[in-house]
Amino acid sequence: MKISSIQLYRYRLSFRKPMVFRKNLLTAREGLVIKVLNEDGVRGYGEAAPLPGFSEERWEDVVEEAMRAARSLTGCTFPEVTPPLSDRFERWLYAQNLSPSLNCGLQTAFLDLHARSLEKPLARYLNPTSPQEVFVNGLIEGNVEEAVEQATELSRRRMTSVKLKVGKACLEEDIQMVREVRRILGDAVGLRLDANRAWDYEEGRRFGKAVADCKIDYIEEPLKDPTRLVAYAAETGLPCALDETVRERGWEYLERWRGIRSVILKPTLLGGFEITLWLARRAWNVGILPVITSTFESGVGLYGLAHLAAALNQPEVPVGLDTASMFTQDVLHLPLVKDRGIIRVDEVNGLEDLINWNLLQEISL
Repeated sequence: MKISSIQLYRYRLSFRKPMVFRKNLLTAREGLVIKVLNEDGVRGYGEAAPLPGFSEERWEDVVEEAMRAARSLTGCTFPEVTPPLSDRFERWLYAQNLSPSLNCGLQTAFLDLHARSLEKPLARYLNPTSPQEVFVNGLIEGNVEEAVEQATELSRRRMTSVKLKVGKACLEEDIQMVREVRRILGDAVGLRLDANRAWDYEEGRRFGKAVADCKIDYIEEPLKDPTRLVAYAAETGLPCALDETVRERGWEYLERWRGIRSVILKPTLLGGFEITLWLARRAWNVGILPVITSTFESGVGLYGLAHLAAALNQPEVPVGLDTASMFTQDVLHLPLVKDRGIIRVDEVNGLEDLINWNLLQEISL
């Protein structure tokens, strides 16, 4: 298939309240929407959005990379990629020397284009047995009062799972917040926690013991020292999930974490669909559950990630893709996540009529 054009669009979306990402205070999220067209006029969409504090690449560098890659790849024929994805696609893009977020965005756009040219939803192209919808966990961020308000709204939306950020306040307030959120949600709703390595072992142990009766699905990275996570889970009874630890310490050591409940996979940070699917298979092999999660992309990026999550064929596992709810306005006209936390992935041209082009600024190549 020949690429007839690649178009880049910049967006800037304001957060409902300032967000802190590893000491980086952000009031808005910036990213690129990528539109790829083939010679028949079929379109594919992706998104490149490095997250300050987590991505190694800078936003300004990604824009320059994207412009260079768009000029270089226009007119090229990209390789026939047949699921399950191998490294053929990865090797084709390797010469472009792309940062992870841009590699992810271009991979998504090209795969989406190829799926649409075959008149298939991206999820069904990646896995013919994928479900038609995925469930996401709602996201709660803030102090106790804000958490109560958000939990009440998520309960009204009949979400089946919720993730609560902890570790930013004093330990007693975190404990109170967890207990209040669980009270509002009831026991039928899954509750995940994310601590971002907030505590030393003793603090984490105190927290774990205090919320052990709150029916926690898992807690992401509770400890400053991740080598003690398996022991922590055994002592507190709280199942644990890995996130940044595996990116920092290497996936070849994943086998050392047997006993961990889940591993969080963020394709924007990892570098695309192919590496993410490969890592998901490695996690399954050692009994760890992979969970696809966003890094606060716009609705365009979340749409691609939803298809990837569906392709893993884990319909019973909610994924972390409700982050657009943190923006005052998204680049999609309608909310991607419906009541009960559902994203539909059964339409071939799901994005065509949803993008609000007035919020996008085209970048001249």
